Amino acid sequence: MAAYEKSKSVKLKSISTMTEGTIWRQILLFSIPLILGNLLQQMYNTVDSIIVGNFVGSNALAAVGSSTSLICLLIAFSMGHLQVRELLYPSFMEQEMRMAFSVLHIQP
Repeated sequence: MAAYEKSKSVKLKSISTMTEGTIWRQILLFSIPLILGNLLQQMYNTVDSIIVGNFVGSNALAAVGSSTSLICLLIAFSMGHLQVRELLYPSFMEQEMRMAFSVLHIQP
């Protein structure tokens, strides 16, 4: 418990929220990881189509093209599941999380 008490005295440098500062800058900073993730996903799909089209054949390329939307749907559902879990899990495990963060010297 000494580590938890010690972490209370640590001052955070700054906490930035989406409601402070200029709105265009906050939205831009928020959207950069989303844009990069979408670009990487698109590059993966493009490279996958090129490789399959050149080395396997047109039937396999058609299969890749038809399954892309299903893969995107599964990725979206898994991301949504993780967001819901992030919201609900801390409320059920608050005491255990406080103990875990106290070991790391972080104030939750």
